Amino acid sequence: MSTSPKEPRVQPAHQCVLDALAAYNLAYGEFATPAELSASLSPAPRKTLGEAYARPVEESVWRILSQLHARGLVFSPGRCPAARYYGVPGRIDPETPLPGRRSMRQGVLELVRMTVEHTGRPVRVGDATALLEQLLQEGRLPDTLGEVEPNQVVHSMMSLAQTGDLVCVRTLRGGSRDGGKLYLPADADPAAFQAPEPVTWIEQVAATVDLLWTERVTQAEMAERRPRPMSTGEIRARLAALHPGHERLRDPQLLVNAIRQLSLAEEPLVRAVRRPGERAILWVPAAVPGEDVDLGDAYASDAERIREAVARAEGALGRPVTVRDVRDELDRDPSLRPAGKQGPHALLNDVARKTLREDTSGSRRLLRAGTVEGRAYYTSGEMTQARGYLEWLQAASDWDTLAFPAQVEAIRSCALPSAAAGRLRLLQAEMGGLAQRVAGVLNRTCLTPAVRSDANDLASDLGSARSETDRILASLPVAHLQLPAEVSGDVAGWTAEELRGVLAPFYPAATEEMPPGKFAAMLGWKVRRIPNPGYVSRWSEDHRTASTYLFDRADALLHAALRWGGTECRLHASLASSELGTLRDPRFLTASLTDPNPDRRLVAVACLAFVATGAVCGELLRVIRGDRDAGVRRSALWGYAFAGGAGTRELVIERAEKDPDRSVRATAQAAGRGDSDWWWKS
Repeated sequence: MSTSPKEPRVQPAHQCVLDALAAYNLAYGEFATPAELSASLSPAPRKTLGEAYARPVEESVWRILSQLHARGLVFSPGRCPAARYYGVPGRIDPETPLPGRRSMRQGVLELVRMTVEHTGRPVRVGDATALLEQLLQEGRLPDTLGEVEPNQVVHSMMSLAQTGDLVCVRTLRGGSRDGGKLYLPADADPAAFQAPEPVTWIEQVAATVDLLWTERVTQAEMAERRPRPMSTGEIRARLAALHPGHERLRDPQLLVNAIRQLSLAEEPLVRAVRRPGERAILWVPAAVPGEDVDLGDAYASDAERIREAVARAEGALGRPVTVRDVRDELDRDPSLRPAGKQGPHALLNDVARKTLREDTSGSRRLLRAGTVEGRAYYTSGEMTQARGYLEWLQAASDWDTLAFPAQVEAIRSCALPSAAAGRLRLLQAEMGGLAQRVAGVLNRTCLTPAVRSDANDLASDLGSARSETDRILASLPVAHLQLPAEVSGDVAGWTAEELRGVLAPFYPAATEEMPPGKFAAMLGWKVRRIPNPGYVSRWSEDHRTASTYLFDRADALLHAALRWGGTECRLHASLASSELGTLRDPRFLTASLTDPNPDRRLVAVACLAFVATGAVCGELLRVIRGDRDAGVRRSALWGYAFAGGAGTRELVIERAEKDPDRSVRATAQAAGRGDSDWWWKS
């Protein structure tokens, strides 16, 4: 008796999966992956699997198919691309082809081919990833790429390169381990796809360095000297010219990092050149030895160039230098000319300020020594020696401004001996202060021989001038006048706002709305200015303490009277302007009010009209009521009113009635009928 083989025993859950696979093979005529079979399960088999196993249904299907395949109940034709396909014997032909899907590696290889065609050159990993992201964003992903994802491109391309499907045609400077290589498919012709130069930012910097150094070598050969190193600023300027608007040039540190990377590579392209006394670094090709480089005229920045120009000019002239001196030095040597957009004046200011802010003990200094006659002086040497020179230069300038010969000539022509005496004593006081400053300069031990000799000459000139003024003063007939021993240097002054209010009736521009500084600039130096003793700060709310300079009140009145005054006003201003000079002490003028000569009394009255204060107006009032000359009384009446004396209207009425002279009464009557500005218009 024979027995037939038993059917293999299958668990209910396994039978569900087996029946579902058989149904899938018959229905679709295709093999199925575990994921596809799990998705096609009806609710009943899902319930059976859920009751049998605690794991997810998809995982249960995958495990059951593996066990059925091991027992021979199902078969597998293979994988494509990574998932295994299954079929039930008798339900599907084993020769049935697998679904036409590409593997991940095949999809990436096709992506590389598309990128090469798109760029026309060998490609980096980043190029392929960028094209894939663009296709995904635009919804134009071809079916030939399969289900390629951007985060899988890197590993797939490295795998393809290891298997020989991709060929690395070149390694770039400045790329990462994988992103610094250019790839082509193995079956592509490298001659048809040449990589352009340069590709990366580092390669652009390297190409610029090579180009700049080639030019340096050519220039050096023509000049029969050694080539000079390159500065970072020069490399930056050439990059900006070759690649206008390059985004990497917006951040200065990116170029510094790139050059440093080129110098620290395993095969460095450049090396740093450090010079004693200079903090900035220069660059030369790594293969060029130091003895083949000229460091004598090499400058890393415009700051170094301007410091060198100052040092050369200072050495040639033997004194601190101005912007004009520096420009002359730049014209002599083109290698010192700034490479940037800043001119010499701006560079000098910036470098001098930076020197004060930072420690420059290891490099050449550049300092602003001071200003004389509005001209700034700079030095790269000792500040004490430079300051000594500037003190001497300021003293010499003040001596020239004093114009001693012209002042003496003007004093000799004074009509009033008392005014001449006052101006001489004022001149002596100014020369005395100047002589003290020159003595202070001579006490300095750091003066050059030339400056010391000039300072001694100036001291001698001051001594001679003092002797001459003493002789003139002794010859003046002023012994009986009891003049003060010293002249007062106090000068009444107006701010721009105050002067604007005085000139508004006559000067049309004074009525326009403008800042005080602009109004002062309009007047320029037509009106003498004096330092404001009450100056506190330009930001002070009080305009009296916010003004650095004040307008000389007497000089402002003289200027306005000569330009906008009437006939008599201009006559008095003309007499006073030639007599006063810079004398503002009224005591040297009131002394001449008792002079027997009426012409001198008339000149004294004219001068007092412009320098008189409240106390001095009383002297003019006595002249109006007591002088024996009608012309002097009439001038005194005009001067008293012009100076703003108290009770002018009552005084005019009194003179119109009581003055014995008809011309004085007529003048007083006309003044009484006129407006408050009559004294300007008369």
